[in-house]
Amino acid sequence: MPTGFLKIDQGVIKIIHAWARTGGRLVGSEVLYRCFELAPVPVFRFITSSSISIPVPWGSVEAIYPELVKKLIGLEIVTLGSVETHQIASWYREQFDQLLNIEKKLANQSPPSYSYTEAACRMKYNRWNSELTDEACSILLKRSLVSKDSGFYFSTDQRCKMNDWPVLNCDQQISVFKQIKCPILLVLADNTERNSWAKNPIFQPVYNYFKTEALNTSVIIVSGKTWGNNSNAPVLVVHGRLDNCGTFDPLIPLLPQEYFYVCIDFPGHGKSSPFPVGTPLKFFDFVLTLKRVVDYFNWKEVTCLGHSFGVQTSLYLAAIYPELVTKIIALEIGLGGVETNQLTLRYRERFDQLLSLEKKLANRSPPSYSYAEAANRVKKNRWMSELTDEACSILIKRSLVPNGNGFFFSTDQRFRLGVGPDLTGEQQISIFKQVKCPVLLILGDITEREFWAKADIVKKIYNYFKTEALNISMVTVNGNHDVHLNHPERVSPHIRSFLLSNPSTR
Repeated sequence: MPTGFLKIDQGVIKIIHAWARTGGRLVGSEVLYRCFELAPVPVFRFITSSSISIPVPWGSVEAIYPELVKKLIGLEIVTLGSVETHQIASWYREQFDQLLNIEKKLANQSPPSYSYTEAACRMKYNRWNSELTDEACSILLKRSLVSKDSGFYFSTDQRCKMNDWPVLNCDQQISVFKQIKCPILLVLADNTERNSWAKNPIFQPVYNYFKTEALNTSVIIVSGKTWGNNSNAPVLVVHGRLDNCGTFDPLIPLLPQEYFYVCIDFPGHGKSSPFPVGTPLKFFDFVLTLKRVVDYFNWKEVTCLGHSFGVQTSLYLAAIYPELVTKIIALEIGLGGVETNQLTLRYRERFDQLLSLEKKLANRSPPSYSYAEAANRVKKNRWMSELTDEACSILIKRSLVPNGNGFFFSTDQRFRLGVGPDLTGEQQISIFKQVKCPVLLILGDITEREFWAKADIVKKIYNYFKTEALNISMVTVNGNHDVHLNHPERVSPHIRSFLLSNPSTR
């Protein structure tokens, strides 16, 4: 095993390995990816005996030495290319041929010399998926150019141009990344994400892992599905607490085709990534998520269709941005509240519950269930509802993640602690009065009878909707809290009529 030592040079840590002979390079062999994997290890150990937060491009050190790395910041992460089993021989042949060509080209000749302008042009031209500014190029060149007579040559080892990553397929790479235990923040430029990560089949599996499965990844990515032509007027479709966008699968096909329906998974639900760990979930972060989606699509106006918690967030979006929301379809609105003299008690309960949950989940994998067990849990834990088998099957498609011979739920468990605006009934009514667009409120008769007419704070808001709000139309149908999922045909005629009356245009 080669050893290494550290030299401190103007505050920059350099790793000088014993194997790096002959002018800092070991000629006649490949530049092994494992050398890059090992490079940060002595740095970590030199700086600290425990942990460090550091931005690095790959995840290998973090997986092999999880005790060394406290946090990982990935700026434009470079994923490893995938090499499938049947491609290994041809892949190595390509690498060997490239290496031999490089050696032949460089044999007995000095590295090419360039003027500073020529060197800058070469660096700009050879960037991957990027256009460097003059200032950025100048910064990079400072440590890459070596003076030679009246010009410069690049100090970069030309073998680094080869794609010398480990011979791993996508499943093996993801298996390695799963060993990373520290929190990860991935920062992606939208151009790279759109043109490389989301399109390249080599990158997609790893990208999807970080996007939907890696619970320690702090980048917030909202997933979803769409129906219809994206040139039509948009409808933003938002699910309820502990659900996902699959809850609308039976309903959307029954609605007018003149609209473009965008159904999202809220953060921590379905296939969307969760909010960062360590803090309580905040209601207004979910409202802000809706605005982020609207901005992403560059919509000037939007209709909102929500269920339960999705209705609540849609109403707040419309109150905060009244010029943005043209209509709201409210399926079984989810509401709550707290009296002023109960605020500190509410916060204490939430904090204690969160600390207890974190302690429970620390250093343990999420529980695994058979499909039947998972389905039974979903049915058992529904609020004011009994799901049909078909409805349950539709709902859990986006919430279950394979785990060995079973499944675990992708849903953020913090949501079970409650996520509300923590406002009084009067405060909420004041906010709802800022909603200027027409609202269609559809209630199941069971929920209306058993919940709306009994709960104190909710009853105040219910009476406001029923007797004061001139822009709100209320319809009661036969069913429970999940009537849109169990019996979509009972609500779809009302929604169709509402959408087609003064339809939105683009």
